[in-house]
Amino acid sequence: MFRHFHRINIEYWLGSFFQNFIVLLTDAHKAIALSILIE
Repeated sequence: MFRHFHRINIEYWLGSFFQNFIVLLTDAHKAIALSILIE
């Protein structure tokens, strides 16, 4: 029971981590594009 819960917890954590990572990547991409446009 505990083991199963632990695995679900890790999968949930990884999922949210990847979502945040993708958001960070898109934000960085927008910032880079903006700085290129400004120059």
